[in-house]
Amino acid sequence: MAASKEWHEAYPNPRNQSPDAISRQALLERLRKGQKPGVDFLLVDLRKADHQMTRQLIRVHAGSSQHRGSRAAGWFDDLIKDRQVADVQSFILRDGIAGWARAGDEYTQMMDEYDAETWTSK
Repeated sequence: MAASKEWHEAYPNPRNQSPDAISRQALLERLRKGQKPGVDFLLVDLRKADHQMTRQLIRVHAGSSQHRGSRAAGWFDDLIKDRQVADVQSFILRDGIAGWARAGDEYTQMMDEYDAETWTSK
């Protein structure tokens, strides 16, 4: 029996294999300055299941932002460049949502429906 392939193997690799990253400190600063997700930037959650992975800021995010988030951010960056879209950037959230959730109260208070047990048990 052949091993099942990962979902992303059905698509070409992104040309951008190392998308830019935004630090949680820089994202927190944007939020504190009043920038709003969905208005000033788009935050995409790429976790497989709720409470289990992370995201990027388009910006893209996933649990650790190492695989799914990086791949999606790379694809989005390819699209931006192909279409010559000005003033749009694609980033991953460095250390992902897991890093955000473990960084302390100033970060977790920004999370909807934050459950400490979910993040501290990992």
